[in-house]
Amino acid sequence: MEREIEIKLEMLRKLSDAGKLNYLLPEKILFQHVQMMIKPPPLTSEMQGCLSALEERRLVMGVHNAAMGGPVRWKITDNGTAELLNLTQT
Repeated sequence: MEREIEIKLEMLRKLSDAGKLNYLLPEKILFQHVQMMIKPPPLTSEMQGCLSALEERRLVMGVHNAAMGGPVRWKITDNGTAELLNLTQT
């Protein structure tokens, strides 16, 4: 499997799991998970690029809390859930 696709798929899986619990996943936790699951571990720049691509396609959504200055937290969208189902059923 192409590395970029593998990273995106793992991100969608983790965000889907978090979404089932109505949990917004902090970016740092998402990246740590992806680095544990994919070998060799992807670079932060690789993960940022993949996450940006997923956001551009509206498969994930980042929640920015500017007032609190906290980390960006992420969730999977309905389109992301559909894409994940499509990718895992092939």
